Amino acid sequence: MVIDLIILSFSLGIDAFFVALSICLVLRNNIKKLIVFSSLAAFFQALMSFVGYKITYYLNSKYMKIIQEIDHYLIFLIFAFLAYKLFKEFLDKNNEKINISYFSLFVLSIVTSIDALGAGIMIFSLSYNLYLSIIFIFSITFAMCLSSNLFNKIGINKRILQPIGGFLLIFLAFKVVIIHIIYDI
Repeated sequence: MVIDLIILSFSLGIDAFFVALSICLVLRNNIKKLIVFSSLAAFFQALMSFVGYKITYYLNSKYMKIIQEIDHYLIFLIFAFLAYKLFKEFLDKNNEKINISYFSLFVLSIVTSIDALGAGIMIFSLSYNLYLSIIFIFSITFAMCLSSNLFNKIGINKRILQPIGGFLLIFLAFKVVIIHIIYDI
């Protein structure tokens, strides 16, 4: 069970990690906003898992279909917008600093955690301990997001990482939609 929870936590945290990496690239060493995003992303990953578990427990997942019909489109739009910001900064000759507001960090943290609703269903169906699962999900997501700052610390050229981060976000955006389409067939 512990190994399963670690794998689940890493798989949930990977989207948040790439968003955090993009935030690091756009904001250039703004550790305060990275910590805010990391905290929010970890909190909402854990909260959505809890909510998914409770919805499954109380409502037998009747409302999950409604959420699953729109979540992938919302995720696609947000990731595509962030990728656009990365590409814009990369191509901008003046290289003016792009800012991401705290509200945007809040929205990004919610969007990256929507898939955790499904994790809550899995936690319920496999009879895992809900609170232990939430602790794993929160801790690993938080650590993954903060670790994205290592790319700033090791001195990798940000001009190279910006388009790579943009392509990763576009890949994640399309992955979410494609997976949703495949599972609906």
